[in-house]
Amino acid sequence: MIHLIYLFILSAACRMILFSCVQKTMTQGKEYCERKINLLKSNFDELLEMATKKKSIADEMGMFLQAKLRQASPSSSS
Repeated sequence: MIHLIYLFILSAACRMILFSCVQKTMTQGKEYCERKINLLKSNFDELLEMATKKKSIADEMGMFLQAKLRQASPSSSS
């Protein structure tokens, strides 16, 4: 799933580049595309890292809330 999103982002970036009307030499165009792709990869990696951290925090909070609910529920042995 993540790889499909990544490929979609890259293909969208390539479409943006192809539709731009800026005249560049082949070398300049290649360097421009490489910079854009590297930027997208960097942004994707940062987003993935942030999503992983947020999921971890959410999982921890879920476990914490479940423990609190167990403590708050009346015990059947009393």
